[in-house]
Amino acid sequence: MTETKLKRKPRISFVVMSASDIGGAVRVAANIANRMCRDCEVHFISVCDESDDSSAFELDSRIVCKTLLYNKPNTIRLRYLIPRSRKPFVEYITSSGIDVVFLVGSFTALVGYLPSLQTSCRYVFCDHGALANQLDSKSATAIRRLAWRRFDRTVVLTERTRSDYVSIFKASREKIVCIPNWIDSQIISQRKPYNAASKKILWAGRLDKEKGADMLLDIAERVLPQCPDWVWDVYGAPVMSTDGGDFAFEISARGLEGRLNYLGVADDLVSKYGDYACCTLTSYREGLPMVLLEAKASGLPLISFDVVTGPNEIIDHGLDGYLVPCFDCDAYASRVLELVKDPSLRVRFSQASQKGMERFSEEGIYALWWDLINSII
Repeated sequence: MTETKLKRKPRISFVVMSASDIGGAVRVAANIANRMCRDCEVHFISVCDESDDSSAFELDSRIVCKTLLYNKPNTIRLRYLIPRSRKPFVEYITSSGIDVVFLVGSFTALVGYLPSLQTSCRYVFCDHGALANQLDSKSATAIRRLAWRRFDRTVVLTERTRSDYVSIFKASREKIVCIPNWIDSQIISQRKPYNAASKKILWAGRLDKEKGADMLLDIAERVLPQCPDWVWDVYGAPVMSTDGGDFAFEISARGLEGRLNYLGVADDLVSKYGDYACCTLTSYREGLPMVLLEAKASGLPLISFDVVTGPNEIIDHGLDGYLVPCFDCDAYASRVLELVKDPSLRVRFSQASQKGMERFSEEGIYALWWDLINSII
């Protein structure tokens, strides 16, 4: 990396609502922090957790971890959390001499707003969602509008979202920076040969409404009776119940026990990709889904609804996977069955999956983060 304007390593801080959260945004922040600690002094701040060492993801020993409010996550309402966290936030940023604060997620941006008025360092809002997906939410839209105006930069995952900030908010294009998620180089180096004999389908994500857990059940109910020797494995945290109740209960109620398998949170999902024939995503909205990036790097054919942002920047429809018209469960089931019934199609999709992977290389994406730091300090 090129040197910054400082005569020392930059002091960087990532701020998340809870480091113990197993969600994708915290995971991505941990990955970036681990890479940045080679070139920067890195701090990882959790707004609310039970200890300073609560991270759900492994952090490099060089990273300084700090919790502002010692409490069980998600037990303090945001309107109380914001004023209570202001003083410890300001004191820590000031005493540590932080140069750049990365605020990960919309709620964290709200927490960081008042401290940004009292400290002289640079602030970057990391938007891991997509503006166009949440325009119907007045609160989410208001937070994004406030964030891009107040903070020095806003980082988004796709060029589509960057354009949306410019067109909808009339934001300065210079202040909105597109930096996609990267694919860990180890995933590529450890990729196994595609297993064309596999009869297992993969789904991974939070079991909630946003990730389309309800539609997963509907689609599986259409697919699995037609391929009795196949199974569909589901990994993820039960953040919310589906509309019909508990996910495991729904599997039983629909007669899918032993076919649609809820396996909980995977300790090492990356090592499991090679066991599967294809990877599925049923989300109502996405930013830039890590599960699709990792599955693509692992050579799996992909299937997703063609939501506004995310999957269509990863999947080349008809070449390495399928983009299904939004929320058409019949069409989705048909695409799954096409792959299930045609091993040669799965092999062809797998062989094509590495096309365009350089766009998500770790070194290339990290260079964008470094350029961002250089541009604001």
